[in-house]
Amino acid sequence: MSLPLTTLRESSKPSAAVKARIYKRIQSRIDPAAYVCREVHPSLVPAQAAKTRVWARIANRIQAEKALSLLEQLRDLLQPPAGLRAQLAARILPRLQPVFVSARAHHMFKWTAAFAVLALAVRLTPFVILATPTVAESAVTLIPTRGGDVSVSIGGLWQPVTGEVALEPGTILRTRDSEATILFHDDGVLRLGANTTVALNDTAKRLGPQAPDVMPTFTLYDGRIWVQGLIPANVRGLTVSTSYGHVTVNEGSVSVSEDEIVDVQVFDHRAAVQHNGDDVVLIAGERTELWDGNIPLVKKISQAGYEDQWSVQNLARDAVHRREIAQLQQERRAATAGILPTSKFYSVKRVAEAVDVIFTFGQDARMQKRLTHANTRLSEAAALLARDQAADAAAPLAEYREVLLALAGDSEEDTLIHFLLEQSLSDASADMAAALPNDEMYLLKQAVLEASAEVDGLVRVEDIQGVLIMDSLVSLIQAVQSGEVAGVQKAWIDLQPHLVLLEQEDVVLQADVHKEILALLARFALVVQDHEAQIASIDPELVGQVMAYLPKVDKETVPAMTEEEVQILVQSIRDRIFVYHLKQSRLNQLVAELKAIEGHPEQGRILRRLYFVLPDGPEEFPSRVRKEITDLRWERTGDVM
Repeated sequence: MSLPLTTLRESSKPSAAVKARIYKRIQSRIDPAAYVCREVHPSLVPAQAAKTRVWARIANRIQAEKALSLLEQLRDLLQPPAGLRAQLAARILPRLQPVFVSARAHHMFKWTAAFAVLALAVRLTPFVILATPTVAESAVTLIPTRGGDVSVSIGGLWQPVTGEVALEPGTILRTRDSEATILFHDDGVLRLGANTTVALNDTAKRLGPQAPDVMPTFTLYDGRIWVQGLIPANVRGLTVSTSYGHVTVNEGSVSVSEDEIVDVQVFDHRAAVQHNGDDVVLIAGERTELWDGNIPLVKKISQAGYEDQWSVQNLARDAVHRREIAQLQQERRAATAGILPTSKFYSVKRVAEAVDVIFTFGQDARMQKRLTHANTRLSEAAALLARDQAADAAAPLAEYREVLLALAGDSEEDTLIHFLLEQSLSDASADMAAALPNDEMYLLKQAVLEASAEVDGLVRVEDIQGVLIMDSLVSLIQAVQSGEVAGVQKAWIDLQPHLVLLEQEDVVLQADVHKEILALLARFALVVQDHEAQIASIDPELVGQVMAYLPKVDKETVPAMTEEEVQILVQSIRDRIFVYHLKQSRLNQLVAELKAIEGHPEQGRILRRLYFVLPDGPEEFPSRVRKEITDLRWERTGDVM
């Protein structure tokens, strides 16, 4: 059987000529381009060194070290982390060699890539067109303001300070024969007098809405400090912790000193004092003293207190600092405005905003995005005002209010959305708290306040009216003090319709706000009295109108105390006196207690009660108290004790 198979094999084996013809036909059907590529394939495979160089170039492009300022945010978004770059390198290096793709696959790849590029371009359009929403803000900074020894303690090591220094939480600061200033973001300033020691507890910017728990920002160990706050009342203020309580300042100028007792004096707006579980609100022109176990008494700041170099110097610095912060806040907003409504490309910006919202998934995230774009309208208005285009700024301000009202309607049944809306309004109002009616940015502040009043449940309309009145009075006081009396007449006339609110029974201002407005009117009257000649030359009637607000000599600065409150106060005085067993020690304590109640509107009642409570003896308490009552009667001629 093997012989026939062998013969068959030999007879069916093609000859050399047949093999050549078949090979020629196969070659003619092979794609010449692919055949050529396959032939040159070995010579195109790069060496390892070439692969390394190519990857280095790719890595440099991924890192994007020199991104344009307009695309900085896009660079941060797209730049992969170090771990991801390592994985990319591990995958790309082995693939740096020619790959053969069929014509059909190449065609599909082109369309897929084109679609991906188009989708990426649509998604990234807002990042390219819209301005970055943030601009670098100031930190908590220490600045020595008068020559001498200023030191900071970091980790228990004291180091001298000769220039500007950024501060961190836990830093302790000390002055000797020198003074220093701490700039707390844009929210306020803390000035340290000589021989003062202060600890910085927190450097967070605006801790959010008011809360019952007090969170000290600074701790005063000894010495004297001046606090200027530029934070609206609905946001947590700057809190100074002392040995005998806390002092919280939102908007205002307050002097706090600590030695054997804590002395708190309010020279502008108000401050809240917390002592032994009691809360006391002080307005401009009031002071109180704190020590262990005492009941705080509210007294007037004497004229000598206003004329003291410490208060005069710091009030002048406060006015300058407030103007600088208002200007800085406007410039910061204008820098984030991007394309303005007066530009022919503004429609492109608005389309980009719409695309940004559409491609934002999740109701809460979309709400936050809409609030961000609404805030952009404020920035556009700030930029237009900086260019003296107040008429063009009206449209974005109106749109800002409309958007917030629309969002407020959507948030009626959603607590989180309502919180985001409230937080946005709080941040916006805090960013403009330093603005006064004579500042360009005040139109923005009014828009935010009006929007806050229109959004149900945030701020009362009466409270907004109170803020506007106080801002106008502060602006008038600063204008008269600086000698700029030309515009005082018009500003005072514009303020008259608002002052009528103080006498209307159907308009109920908060007690503290009403009290603060009256204090500002009294202060304005005193300032006008000092510049009477200048103002009378412009409008003599204005002087007469303002003089009606001069403070009365015997006007009470605190509500009358109940009999129970007087009894508690008198008993606490008696207990502190009889802590001591020696005659002289008891007399020294009596003198200290009598000094503490000087100027109090209930001083007469307190002395009368002490006369009966304190026993007679070697100290002769009743005789000494009776002498104080007699002296007080001479001081208050005609006052019924």
